[in-house]
Amino acid sequence: MSFLNNKIENISCCLIVLLPFTLITGPLLADLSISIIAIICLFYLFSKKKFEYYKSNFFIIFIFFFIYIVLNSLLNNTNFDSLKISFFYFRFGLFIMFFWYLLDQKKDLIHYLYYSLKIVLIILIVDGYTQILFERNLFNQEIITEGRISSLFGDELILGSFIARFLPILIALYAIKEKSKLENYIIILVFIFSEALVFFSGERTAFFLINLSALYVLIFSVNLKRIRFIAIFFSAIVILSISIFHPQAKERIIDKTLNQTGLLNENSEKYIFSEQHTHHYLSAWKMFEKNKFFGVGVKNFRKFCDKDEYYVSVISCSTHPHNTYLQLLSEIGIIGFSFLLFMTFVFIKYTFKNLKLIIFKKKHLFNDLNVCILSVVLMTLWPIAPSGNFFNNWITITVCYPLAILVWGLNKQKFDQFSYQKKLKKFIKKVYFLEK
Repeated sequence: MSFLNNKIENISCCLIVLLPFTLITGPLLADLSISIIAIICLFYLFSKKKFEYYKSNFFIIFIFFFIYIVLNSLLNNTNFDSLKISFFYFRFGLFIMFFWYLLDQKKDLIHYLYYSLKIVLIILIVDGYTQILFERNLFNQEIITEGRISSLFGDELILGSFIARFLPILIALYAIKEKSKLENYIIILVFIFSEALVFFSGERTAFFLINLSALYVLIFSVNLKRIRFIAIFFSAIVILSISIFHPQAKERIIDKTLNQTGLLNENSEKYIFSEQHTHHYLSAWKMFEKNKFFGVGVKNFRKFCDKDEYYVSVISCSTHPHNTYLQLLSEIGIIGFSFLLFMTFVFIKYTFKNLKLIIFKKKHLFNDLNVCILSVVLMTLWPIAPSGNFFNNWITITVCYPLAILVWGLNKQKFDQFSYQKKLKKFIKKVYFLEK
């Protein structure tokens, strides 16, 4: 039986380690991996009587959210898309829980995750810069949209988003790894060229968020400030150097953004990010005002945005409103939105508590692993930025992946501190006894 258990755990570990690779191929293989892990978790943890994972605060909150969106889909503008998204959303909670369990059980898993992410990012760096310099990547794929580098993602312009979300995780795993000089040099180069590549991807939101993450790490980390500052400084030099020969990215990130907001012209109307974004937001807000408690239903923005009561203009309709906060308000109402609001409140509370400890007591509430992962959570919780569809599988996976490491990291830090305090008390008692 132990042999079978070991096999099941090893297969699950392989799927998790390979998840960043499968995400590059699209949502299908990654989603299949998540589903397999969720099914294993459902039966495996019960058979092993690991009920403490099901009783965790994280899983309890997740269950309430899951029940709410299922009921919302059943009772509120019911359609197949809403029901499918809601019923199968359960697998993401199980994935996070089993990922956490495996990190507890398999001590080497964290190291395999580190090497997996490092290899993925190095591949994207080599391929991405090949596409910048030669306008074709290693697989002979051309640049599809001017000023946008997509590398192995092809016509999916999500290279910057992928790097922005996974680079801080690599930094987190690097923080707890034994390091050689060669490893330090390699990882610094990965940091520098990854951050610059986000700029050349032309993804404005990703570029803003990766810098927001870097700022969070610079403020709150214990031992990563120096390496993070070096990475930012030299990535800026790389960006300036390549921008001379490849100005399209700079034009999109800076010039186009200023033009779309109307800030360059005093007489033009001012917009939030762009006219299109602003009209999406206005349409979503109209939906919320008329459906305050329950919204129009999960993934139903696309079905209601062209109705007269929510119509703003010919460009106000889309698959989602491109802002997580407005999407949840418009689709699942203030009741569903309260879950996100609660998470944001908890994040702000402990961030300020950590800041207070650093300023007044020169202590840190979180270790470097958790600080880096929290910087990824900050990307999801940040309200003033365009975002993808909250219920999109690819995006949900990129959110759940760091969440699993965070839940494990916070519990591990708590356990380590408890063990240290216990050992310290024993030592003090022993010294006191000897003195007597």
